[in-house]
Amino acid sequence: MNIEDLIADQQLQLELVTDPTEPALKESVRSVVSTESISPEGLSEPNTLLLTTGQSMRFENEQIWAAYVERLKLAQVSAVAFSLGTIYTCVPRNLCRAANKAGLPVVSIPSQISPIQVQQSINRLLSEERYWASRRAWALATKCIAVLTRNGGLDELLRIIVSDTGTEVGIYDDLGHHVAGSYKNTVLPIREVDTLSLVVDGNTKWNLVVPKHSLVSLGPAATVVNMAISKKLQTMGSQYFDKGKELATALKSAGNSPVKEVDRALEQAGFLPGIPISIVRISAHSSARRNLIAFRIIKSLKYKDVVVGSEANGLVLLYISDRSAETSVINWDNLCEKEAGDSILFQSDISGAAEVLLSYRNLCESPIEPGAQRCVVPGLDMVINGICPEMGDAAARRLLEPILSEKEAPRFLATLKQLIQTQSLSQAAMELGVHRNTLRRDRIKMEKLIGRRLETPLDLAPYAIALRIYDRSPW
Repeated sequence: MNIEDLIADQQLQLELVTDPTEPALKESVRSVVSTESISPEGLSEPNTLLLTTGQSMRFENEQIWAAYVERLKLAQVSAVAFSLGTIYTCVPRNLCRAANKAGLPVVSIPSQISPIQVQQSINRLLSEERYWASRRAWALATKCIAVLTRNGGLDELLRIIVSDTGTEVGIYDDLGHHVAGSYKNTVLPIREVDTLSLVVDGNTKWNLVVPKHSLVSLGPAATVVNMAISKKLQTMGSQYFDKGKELATALKSAGNSPVKEVDRALEQAGFLPGIPISIVRISAHSSARRNLIAFRIIKSLKYKDVVVGSEANGLVLLYISDRSAETSVINWDNLCEKEAGDSILFQSDISGAAEVLLSYRNLCESPIEPGAQRCVVPGLDMVINGICPEMGDAAARRLLEPILSEKEAPRFLATLKQLIQTQSLSQAAMELGVHRNTLRRDRIKMEKLIGRRLETPLDLAPYAIALRIYDRSPW
């Protein structure tokens, strides 16, 4: 109910005596208070209709009236209902002037109608409105429960809410970033909206952002939305995890025949030989947000053969590739929020267990960068990821052990890296900030330690691989 509705009610006989804006007339009324105090801040809640006879306001000073109206605006009073009678036969002119400047509607109550009678009538109207709003709210919640029962998604729930209420809603995560819904802002709004807390796990709370004063009508539905988040985003569908258990184990395996293990696990998971496969790694600042992105990808793909595995730096999805479907259905950039730190890294058209294993390692080793992008791995990392981890560590240790055992090991390692990364001794010396002769002397010392020359690219190639392995997991 708003000010316009009250003025239109003929039984109340309220007459508008100011010239407020259209938004001011649309302002909601949630309660009505009768008071003669000139400081009503503590007597009203937001969106209150304030009734007064002006008994304690027998003054003409325009500045005092302006200060009074300012207090009303600070208290978020929706309008003033001024009762006419023996004290004032018309609404004070300076009150109307101050109210017009502040955009505060003022209505008059005829002298033949008691302000108490008006207050009782409005309270009755508000009670009826709350009753029917509650009925509608629980009817909406029932629809949402039906959607949740048939395993509908979070986006479908929000569409039902928007369709039923005609208002935009949005979900924001614990950092204030948009997660879902048609209401979207760069940061969590504060003044223009109300929020309902959603507990997505024991320590993380998200917010359902709703239009101001929609808490009653959307409260029960928010509970169902909370259930949907807990069900869909925390568990992420046990069928996907269960299906991928053996494959996840095989991909992480460092056994003697990892490719054979992956090949067998792929076949058991429903990925037949020769069929191209896509791999996606999803990273986000919270597990709930990460799972939301994964759920959306799965819903977009509409494939049954999706396998999910959890990694330290993200969630990994495997599914059958369909380049035409991916191009037309999936808009990767729309599935994540770069500003929120979401990351999607994907690689398509992988064929065979060896390529799947290599691509999986590439994705897991790649740095997390916000946004959606195709995985492009440097050549050296590609070679290293193709090496059996235990054999690679052993080879790198064998190559670097003579250098690492020296007291000057840190300086020698820095020198070796610059010899690999630069094209001349002069450039390497400049990068290290040392004289060219000092660098040559250190190179000669290392050559004596390892028993081989370090001059040509072919001489340095094994040490480039060994240093990269050492940087990943120093001993």
